[in-house]
Amino acid sequence: MRTLAGRAGVTGGRGLGGLLVLSSPVTATAWAAMPGAETELLGLARRFPADLSACTQWRLVGMVGAVAGVAGAVLRAKYATTAGGALVDMGIPGDLAIDVTGAVKGAWTAIPAGAIADTFLAVVGFNGNGIVSPTFDHIALEVR
Repeated sequence: MRTLAGRAGVTGGRGLGGLLVLSSPVTATAWAAMPGAETELLGLARRFPADLSACTQWRLVGMVGAVAGVAGAVLRAKYATTAGGALVDMGIPGDLAIDVTGAVKGAWTAIPAGAIADTFLAVVGFNGNGIVSPTFDHIALEVR
């Protein structure tokens, strides 16, 4: 279990932590025919354990590769209290618009009370068109 809490002795606020969700250092990863319906990232059911008990805010950040999603395509963070539990939204302001190429970041958003614990995180996407295949160099969930 990775703890994403601030470091002891840091003044002026909590330290920044994060969870790397996807990394493609050589060749961008494509989400083949990203669907319109909400689907876990790349169509794969992956839950990441994380301890958010000392964190108050989160956001998604990433690098969209050479192919952007269609207008309105979005990634969203969700959490579950168990590895196989139902996913709950972390909050819409932290969504990551992926309809442009290059560096993108969501807004800092309050972590919901139910997620401030040992929890399981996932990233979902929606508003694709089932044709365009956006590419990603990396996607991360930052917390503070």
